[in-house]
Amino acid sequence: MSVIGRSLPPGFIAQGCAGDPIAAAVTQALAGAEPGTMMVADDTRHCRLALVLTPDPPISDAAMLDLASRAVHGALAAVAPPGIPIAVTPPDVLVNGAAAGTLTVRRAGAADWLVLGIDIAVAGEAGDPDAPDPGETPDRTCLAEEGFGDSAPELMAGICRHLLSGFDRWAAP
Repeated sequence: MSVIGRSLPPGFIAQGCAGDPIAAAVTQALAGAEPGTMMVADDTRHCRLALVLTPDPPISDAAMLDLASRAVHGALAAVAPPGIPIAVTPPDVLVNGAAAGTLTVRRAGAADWLVLGIDIAVAGEAGDPDAPDPGETPDRTCLAEEGFGDSAPELMAGICRHLLSGFDRWAAP
């Protein structure tokens, strides 16, 4: 968590959570959390996070998913090995043609509070004897199987940077 916190752009605050980061972020938003609060699941196989956001001006769920899609695509492309195709068509995040994650938008309380949930498989089911070998499930993948390495901290920080840039372009007159 400390590595993630140091690499986040200003205005984002990472907090760990044991369960569902979306539920934790909604709870935080309803309790008055600062916009930019990021709940990060304690899960070494997934980059599971949820951001508390209050875009100004308010944004529709569809526009938020579009902005998030671009942010996740940009962040993945920055850490991807050369030649690996990435496509983000909400709710799906596809890497090399296979499902690697999902995007979710939830409202929290007042209509201007959003929670953006992102779940991207980083590592396989190492140590799980019932887990399929890579290639046995061609419709699903994880970043490690596609040669990304351990990129979760870089990915989280990259998503935040790309979101900031996207919000700047979206809110510009």
